[in-house]
Amino acid sequence: MGKELSERDKIGYFLEPPEESRRTAGIPDTISHRRSQSILYLLRGEIKETGFGVNENTCEASLRKKVVEHRLFATAMLIFAGIDLLAKFVYGDKRDKGKVGRRFKVFSRCYMGLSKDHAERLWAVRNAMMHSFGLYTSEGFRVMFTNSLGLAVVETLEPQVYLLSLSSLYDGFLDAVAKYEERVRSRKVLKRLFERMEGKYGFMSVEVRLK
Repeated sequence: MGKELSERDKIGYFLEPPEESRRTAGIPDTISHRRSQSILYLLRGEIKETGFGVNENTCEASLRKKVVEHRLFATAMLIFAGIDLLAKFVYGDKRDKGKVGRRFKVFSRCYMGLSKDHAERLWAVRNAMMHSFGLYTSEGFRVMFTNSLGLAVVETLEPQVYLLSLSSLYDGFLDAVAKYEERVRSRKVLKRLFERMEGKYGFMSVEVRLK
């Protein structure tokens, strides 16, 4: 990150929605002397292109309640990565036993509006996909995708099936981004955490424009 940016500028840059102009611009990185991009910005752009097949200029809000039609597996993993990223900025990045799961589940409840049970299910699905690259949870539940709209993020079907709604997952992620932006600008504790986390998880240098 360039030292010339204020804390407020860094927060704004980290949270700015993905747009065409930003991928060729970036900000100076005083360490690498290249241009740095917000990791959240890059993730959000990749989610749009991967899941909806739209270009970078498409407004995220216009994709709410839309069917995710492309690369369902990759789209889900990108959204889970985005949730993991934001959770670090809210609760820190400790990796002690149980800390990662608790962070993910509390974030899902407080920022995505999930119930305790739904947060537990989402954590199980996240682990199955991000760690095992498979569609079975450690409890033996099978994971299935749905493009149906209006469902909870994770529904439980019988026998032992978790139904993951990618549309609802994406909408929940956008809700979390909006809520985090509102809170980080007004809460000192989140501002302090942002200062701690942004050096490790906030920005990265990009050699070429991603397509």
